[in-house]
Amino acid sequence: MTKKPISMKITIFCFFLVFVSYGAVPIPTSNIDDMKERERMGLECLKEVNINRKIIDNAVKTLDFPRQNQKYKDFLSCSYKKQGFQSEEGHILYDKITEFLTRYYRRSDLKIMENCKSTTGNDHGEMAFNALQCIISDLKKMDDIKNN
Repeated sequence: MTKKPISMKITIFCFFLVFVSYGAVPIPTSNIDDMKERERMGLECLKEVNINRKIIDNAVKTLDFPRQNQKYKDFLSCSYKKQGFQSEEGHILYDKITEFLTRYYRRSDLKIMENCKSTTGNDHGEMAFNALQCIISDLKKMDDIKNN
């Protein structure tokens, strides 16, 4: 079975939601300041969590997220909190994620992510990780529907 290419929109979403990786995807000029701010946040989280940047870069590049790596999950949570996608109590703020994604998708199409709101986790990092998995899965489904 051949793997379908990953949509550019999904890559951009991961790029912003997970970490800003130099040269990973072209960024619209209107989003350059936002990109720089998100990169700053990501670098802060790298230091706070003390995780090797190669782990993050590989996850963004391959969309193969290290499920067993607690530092990676903690990095996601740190990054989500700084970007306003997760509350300090650990709740995923789907309205903020949806608002961000409207840069790349129609709001009506993003309703597919409603099921992600029931995602749970044992800690903030696991909540962030499980939310990412659910959202990416739904975005892939949406792209598959549109491409077929």
